Amino acid sequence: MASLQQEIEVLKAKIEQQHHTVASLQAKMHNAKVNLDLTIVRAPGDGVIDNMYLSPNTPIKIHQPVFSFIDTSNFYIQANFNETDLRRVRAGDKAYIILRMYYFDKIFHGVVVNTLWAAERQVTAEKSQMQRVSNENEWLLLPQRFPVQIKILDPDPNYPLNPGASAYVYISTQK
Repeated sequence: MASLQQEIEVLKAKIEQQHHTVASLQAKMHNAKVNLDLTIVRAPGDGVIDNMYLSPNTPIKIHQPVFSFIDTSNFYIQANFNETDLRRVRAGDKAYIILRMYYFDKIFHGVVVNTLWAAERQVTAEKSQMQRVSNENEWLLLPQRFPVQIKILDPDPNYPLNPGASAYVYISTQK
């Protein structure tokens, strides 16, 4: 009788172990379904894909970027101003943008969306998410440059806006 009781206990332990195995496999299956769903990329809006250098059946790592998405429904420009020029700049100020590629053929109008009053002089890890603006003079401590984000209000299809283009930016501030 004692041996039967012992055998029952062993079988109960095996059943409990099987329950844990089933739960573990269900969790793995759920993770696999989530990862499969992440293989479908949906654009957040109208735009174009850039920097995609993949061919069919190219293996990629999970959660690693494989291309850039450029939103063509909203255009922004980042203007890096010296800290000494930002005293009166506020969100909502009007901006005038002259792209060098078009010079004075077209003046775009914009509005200051954000003044990111944080920049780092030192090289930082990308995980810091701190805006980095290069200072090319190592000998003198020049005024730091801070990024100002401006939304372009009047994009013109006759004058395409190319990411990375340089521009002259003038901001009309309140006194």
